[in-house]
Amino acid sequence: MATINATDVIDGDKNQAEINRDLSRKFSNIIVIHNNINDISDILNNAPSNTLIQIRDGNYTASGVKIEKDNVLIQGQSIDGVKIAVSADSSGIFMRFGKRGPSTDYHNDNLPQYNGTIDYWDELEYSPATTDYPRYTGIGIDSVTIILSNSNGIGGNTGLDFYRVNDPILNAKVRWTSKFVFGNGVRVHFCKNMRSELLEIDDNENSTYTMIYYWSYGLNAGTWKIGKGNILSIDFKHSVNGYIKYLEASARGAVGNSAINFGYGSINNIVDKILATNGDVTVKASVEFDVNRSVYFKELYINNPNAEGLTFIHATDVRVDKYFIRAKQPLNFTTSAFYVSSSARNLPMSQSTSEFSYDGNYVTTSVEAGFTKYYEKRPLPVLKDALFGKGKLVAAIGAKQVIALTFAGSVIDLMDSTGKLRRFEDGNISARGYKEDFRTSFKYENSSPFSLDNVNFGEMTLIAEDEALNTIVAMAQFSAALDKCSGIFHTFANKKSWQHIWMFDSNITIETNKFLTSPAGYVIEMDSMVRSKINGKWLANGRVVNFKGGSALYYRDGYSDHCLSGSIIRETSATASPPLVTNYSSTLDTWKPLHLENMRIYAEDGTVLLADHAVLRHVGSLPSGIEDTNGGGYINKNCIIDRNTPFRRYFTHSNPDEKPSLKPNTIGEYAQNGTSDTWWHANSFTSWSKL
Repeated sequence: MATINATDVIDGDKNQAEINRDLSRKFSNIIVIHNNINDISDILNNAPSNTLIQIRDGNYTASGVKIEKDNVLIQGQSIDGVKIAVSADSSGIFMRFGKRGPSTDYHNDNLPQYNGTIDYWDELEYSPATTDYPRYTGIGIDSVTIILSNSNGIGGNTGLDFYRVNDPILNAKVRWTSKFVFGNGVRVHFCKNMRSELLEIDDNENSTYTMIYYWSYGLNAGTWKIGKGNILSIDFKHSVNGYIKYLEASARGAVGNSAINFGYGSINNIVDKILATNGDVTVKASVEFDVNRSVYFKELYINNPNAEGLTFIHATDVRVDKYFIRAKQPLNFTTSAFYVSSSARNLPMSQSTSEFSYDGNYVTTSVEAGFTKYYEKRPLPVLKDALFGKGKLVAAIGAKQVIALTFAGSVIDLMDSTGKLRRFEDGNISARGYKEDFRTSFKYENSSPFSLDNVNFGEMTLIAEDEALNTIVAMAQFSAALDKCSGIFHTFANKKSWQHIWMFDSNITIETNKFLTSPAGYVIEMDSMVRSKINGKWLANGRVVNFKGGSALYYRDGYSDHCLSGSIIRETSATASPPLVTNYSSTLDTWKPLHLENMRIYAEDGTVLLADHAVLRHVGSLPSGIEDTNGGGYINKNCIIDRNTPFRRYFTHSNPDEKPSLKPNTIGEYAQNGTSDTWWHANSFTSWSKL
């Protein structure tokens, strides 16, 4: 419909002329507007139902256009040839399709009035039709350029509106006479099954939002190009079952200025390709909902060097296939509070004694628009059940991480009184807020607060530009738990590659591609690792892995069934040895033997790494059950050092027949007398036999 060229084949064997004839048969009336008419407001407003209004190429004006009838389509001869300068009338309306609903559709406290947890169409939950407020069907605009003008002021602060329409049509370009201060260029509210082959909206940095798509179902869009706005370019504020083939948006490149947002409890949205420039892309629940569900980006490109790239805030069932993200914070996982209720809702409110205690029904408050709003932290994952494909993340100047999981508050809040990570099951948190059956759908199952839960990171390449190397703290840094996660990470920087606090039931591969040269740094740092494995290739002249977290009060999940497998490669002699260390602040029983499988440690130039033979050193307090600072606390399988020598304990003594004074870690362990080069074999946990 957006293409008028009669020879273009766009629907099977039908060309545009044939499609236009089919379209004409759907209408009882056809009105043709020629370019000898200037102001077409009255013609548009007075067209009866079932009317096709065809506008010939030319320049026109209109104000206060209100299409409140069924099956009225305004169709231009060509999208660049038909230009309508639209201004506000005395009622403040520029151009509106459909009728705004009753006041019960909205509330100033911003809590939803309808059920936002359903993924199917139910008119009762999308501003239902009434006698005074009917819904309309099959109205819209096709192949027209709308030029928003402030010649009559800014009216109601919104330009092209669609309210409560079934099967609306939107194929248009939207321009501005100047970049005047405004609210929304385009606004869609409570619509069903919008069809939009083409939508282009020009920049207006003085428009609050370029476009807002609110509480609507079944979008089917082709190419959308959205220009920059002051705060947000396009906001999908509760979009359900939406599809866009190509979505392009630009923003101002400032912190807090977004290009694309999917929020307010949106459900089931697919975009084939996204291009975001100078603005971030955010997938979030918003404080009014617990999660954003089911998002699929097939191809994603973001270039926003001054701020965030792709951000997730409480989302589930997410898939991102192919991506390139360049930003000051390329991949960001963070949290928000849950908006329990407001003073307008007359719910009894009592303050909880602390976060995650839930002995009241709120923790913090704010005052907005004359209401007191009540909030608390819910122990929701930041991201659950997600799959990434293969892509590249590039950190620009000023970056601290390439990937970051952060949250407001203290890590200590995430642990219970025993020092272990908090876990929640369904039913642990009762629905105590306003209409939570309209706003919450997440099912807790051994869920830890703010975690990444069952996230497959696919294959990610992490790069820091030269200008970012002075500020990078870690290439990937996670301040909450990794639960059931997997993925391959390729890092390219002389920096720490990985830091996490908790890891459970995960399998991660970290491949570094530049040597970490600092003798004081680590390739990998952590505070807990349970039933998990880290694989990879780690280039480092100094330390490689720092097992932290030993404390009498915190991080008591500790280390159990934790495994490393891969290659530790030095350029030459190590600058700090051995490569693996624990850093406990007190003697604890939270360290279980580290499993090393198919580990290789060697120097590229063939230097013998004598000091690395200890493999593991306890640089703080010795964990419970460990007697030796060097070499105790690990077991190995098929591990080789210096390319051909099995891992072994190391000691020196002038008498070649002197047994090692070391306590065996495992039966079958080797020990070498470095003075005489005699070898010993542990035949029990207390004795050695000479080989």
